[in-house]
Amino acid sequence: MAAPAGATHLVRPTVQAAQVAWSGSQEWPLDLLCICDMDLSINTGAQSFVAGLESDLSDLELTDAADSPIPWRRAEAGLFSQVAGSEKLWVRVRAALSGDANTEFRAYRGCSAPTGEDDGTGIVGATAVSAYPLQEASGNLLDLTAHNNDAARVGSVSQVTAKVGYGQSFGSGNYANVAASTGLPDGTAVTIVAWVKRATLLTWEHIWATGTDSNGGYGLRVHRDSSRIQLFARVGGSYNDAQFSTGRVPLATWTHVAAAVSGSTVYYYISGSPAGSQVLTGAPILSPGNTQSTLGALVFGGSPGTYWGDALDEILVVGETWSAAEVAAHYNMTSAPAAWCVCGAEEALGGVVPMIRSSRPRVATGRLIG
Repeated sequence: MAAPAGATHLVRPTVQAAQVAWSGSQEWPLDLLCICDMDLSINTGAQSFVAGLESDLSDLELTDAADSPIPWRRAEAGLFSQVAGSEKLWVRVRAALSGDANTEFRAYRGCSAPTGEDDGTGIVGATAVSAYPLQEASGNLLDLTAHNNDAARVGSVSQVTAKVGYGQSFGSGNYANVAASTGLPDGTAVTIVAWVKRATLLTWEHIWATGTDSNGGYGLRVHRDSSRIQLFARVGGSYNDAQFSTGRVPLATWTHVAAAVSGSTVYYYISGSPAGSQVLTGAPILSPGNTQSTLGALVFGGSPGTYWGDALDEILVVGETWSAAEVAAHYNMTSAPAAWCVCGAEEALGGVVPMIRSSRPRVATGRLIG
């Protein structure tokens, strides 16, 4: 295929095969993110690219190495800058990565008829149940999946600078509520991933949970005394808990945590590394109980409690079991995106629209996530 019509400038971010944890080519596990940090520096004639950067995204097209368009969505405002000399644009894309050969992407500017920015559903795979970048300054916390499980703030949930752009601060009495969730996994395969930050020692600190009664519900939480993560479940009025992770979640530090359920076994991960496995008993292993789900608290018997003490970012829930390699890749790609991509020099294709003079695209991927 040829470059998009009207394209004037091109950069080629490339994910190195050595950074990919699997053999062959596959869509990145959560089917969610490649984040391109372009650090754009543009000024042509009377038009300042800095002043018009946001509106000028209408001429952006992202493609694979064969120039086939791939869906993309701008990341949160915390990863966007129009300051002269430090221009920055991050976008999320859905694409396949190879563990056998380098994976090249192409970013074109000046396109006269680009595909356009995706609404979010095109960058999230079918198995994703909820994907919360947690970037919003006000209003609901938006879910990027087709399930539209947007969460309403309760109390004083507020935007804070987080691990990937912005996240949300919670604390006692503050949580986010989805009154009628759809797509919640019910069975023996689910993975819950999040970036978390703890500031105080509360009792049970809940990251994400489903259900409001004794007949069902499950979620991921951290225990005050042990600082270990635990996947809990309620079946038939009884708690069907897996024992805790072997690793601990520190205070005052952004930490990546994950729990992946396969059959009756729960595999824990902290900072991308295995942190033990435990067994759940009972049937079904996981049952949402009802359609309510919460971020930063657990609702039981109609009353919220056991709130998350500080901040959360990039909460992902998928209806499949991630492997250790997939969890590690998500951790690495969201914590150190610069390690995943190299980029050649900007290439001028002709035309007069603002040019990319200095570009250092960096691609990280994550199966959700700004």
